[in-house]
Amino acid sequence: MNEPVTSDQPRVAVAEDDPTVRAMLGAWLHTEGCVGELFVDVRSAAEALAVREFDLLISDVQLPDGTGHELVTALAGPNLGLPVIFLTGEPNLEAAMGAVKLRVSAYLVKPPDLVELSRLVRREIAGQRYRRAVGSSRRHLAEWDGELARLEQLPVTLESRPAVAYLQVTVRHLGALLGELDRSVTLLSQDPAGRESLEQIDLIASLRRTVAILNRTREHFKSKDLGDLRKDLEGLLRRVGKPGGK
Repeated sequence: MNEPVTSDQPRVAVAEDDPTVRAMLGAWLHTEGCVGELFVDVRSAAEALAVREFDLLISDVQLPDGTGHELVTALAGPNLGLPVIFLTGEPNLEAAMGAVKLRVSAYLVKPPDLVELSRLVRREIAGQRYRRAVGSSRRHLAEWDGELARLEQLPVTLESRPAVAYLQVTVRHLGALLGELDRSVTLLSQDPAGRESLEQIDLIASLRRTVAILNRTREHFKSKDLGDLRKDLEGLLRRVGKPGGK
C-alpha cells in the first residue's frame, strides 16, 4: 500500500505474508494516521528499507524467504536503529530471546491486541522522530561550527568582507535550526508525554550549542543584533531548563 505522504504522516513498513493479517494491519494503520507500506517477504521489505526512510517496522517472525530477525539485522542506511515490533503466530522461547538480543521493541502474538499495538506504535514512532530531530540538530551544529572555524582562518582584507560571510553562514544555519525546533514543537504537540525528554535532549542541547558558538565568535564580529540574539537565546535557555519550562 503506497499512499501520498505528508510531512506529518508516520511511515510504517509491514512485512507479513499472511494476506488477511497484512490487509488488516494496512487498514488499521490508515485509521491511526499512518502510511503503511506492505511487503510479503524479506527481500521486498529489505529493498524498500534500504532506500526509503521509515518510522517503524512491524514484521512477522517467519517469512517465506527468511526471518524477521534477518530483516532487522540487515537494517542500515536511512533506517539504521529503526524500532521494530515483531508479530508471530507461533510464539516460542528461542524466537523471543532472539528478539531481545536485537533490541526489538515488542514481541506480540497474532492477532495483536489493537489497543496495545496502538500504544506501542505511537510510542515507538514518537521516539524515532525525537532521535532523528536530535541527530539532525547535531549535524547542523557540526556543519555550522566547521564553517565558522574555516572563516576564522581566512585573512581579513577589504575585499574578503568577513563580517558579511559570517552573517550569511549564521543566518543560514539559524534558519535550519529554527526549522528543526519547529518540527520538535510539532512533535511535542502530538505527544505531550515526550515533552520533558525532548526539551532536555534536543531543545536545550541545541540552544546551548548555539549560544556557545555565538559566544566564541562575538569578539571577532561585533553586532548589536547578534548580541541581542545571544541574550534572547540565553534567556530562553534558562527558561526551558527550569521544571515545567517556565
